[in-house]
Amino acid sequence: ASILIAALILAVGLSPRIRFAFLPTRNIDIRLQDGLILIALAYLLLTPRQKLGSRPHWGRIWHPWFDLFLVVSLAVTAIHMTFGEVTLLLPIAFYGRTLEMFVLAMTICALYIRAGQAPVLRALHLAIILNFAWVAYQVLTGTTGTVFGDVGDVIDSYGPKLIGEPSAFGTGAFFAFVAALAIAEYRTKTRSRPFVALLMVGALTGTYVSQSRVNLGIVAAMTLQIGRAHV
Repeated sequence: ASILIAALILAVGLSPRIRFAFLPTRNIDIRLQDGLILIALAYLLLTPRQKLGSRPHWGRIWHPWFDLFLVVSLAVTAIHMTFGEVTLLLPIAFYGRTLEMFVLAMTICALYIRAGQAPVLRALHLAIILNFAWVAYQVLTGTTGTVFGDVGDVIDSYGPKLIGEPSAFGTGAFFAFVAALAIAEYRTKTRSRPFVALLMVGALTGTYVSQSRVNLGIVAAMTLQIGRAHV
């Protein structure tokens, strides 16, 4: 479980988009974590329960909201399939994508219960440090691109890119998450204040140079929250 959750975090933070043009008007991006999620789900379903690792189920986390969501979403999907002016495949596909988010959340939750906090934080900090270094390199050299070259550079961006993520919004969202992690570690005293301060400075700098305005506003607001909490 420790290996799987660390691998998933590093895949999300570092792996490239691999684009496949299956149709003339439709591209599909595949990432390393897509395959890892399937492996993790199989691992959770096939391995025996452990003392702290009894498989979490929907009701424990979202009850009764998940049950209500299932009823309403099924009803809406059935109505669209019956009376909508679209093909049957479209509402089914959208419903599947919605349920996928719950499956992903439950998989990560179950892995976290089994693995604990240590491998999660180590993987997060490693991905953050490597992306910080890569963005700093691009700023200093005046270059723009992912580490993977043509494989990962499938989207144009205003500023520097992450190791595997080419889009400005995706880069900014990554640094917004860094700020959220810094606040969490500050409030729980998981890391020292100088380390948290470096994370926040890196998050602000990263969102600024990536020119992701929405995420820059989010990080600025979170920075103010740290100041208010300190006061």
